[in-house]
Amino acid sequence: MLSDELIHAIMLENRIPLTKEGYDRAISIALASRDHSFRFDQPAARNVITATHGMTDAGLSKACRMIEQGKSALWADMQARVVEGPHFPRGTERR
Repeated sequence: MLSDELIHAIMLENRIPLTKEGYDRAISIALASRDHSFRFDQPAARNVITATHGMTDAGLSKACRMIEQGKSALWADMQARVVEGPHFPRGTERR
C-alpha cells in the first residue's frame, strides 16, 4: 500500500486530527512499528485500506501487462495510474 494511505489510516484509527501535527504524529507511530504490521478496527481506517488495495491492484495489473509487452511502466500519480515510460532495451534486444 502507498505510505500516504497507511498514514491516513493510522490517523483515522487513532483519532488523530487531520493536521500537519497529526500527520507527523502518525508518521512517528508508523516508524515505531518494528514488525511493520498494523491493526485497524475503526471502519473509516479499514475503508482507506480497502480502497487502496483496489487501486493498487488495478495499477499493478496494468503495469504487468505493459512489461509483458516489452514496455516500461511508471506510476503517474498517487492514484495508482500507470503510464508507459521510456523504452529501455532488454539485454537480448539489438541496439
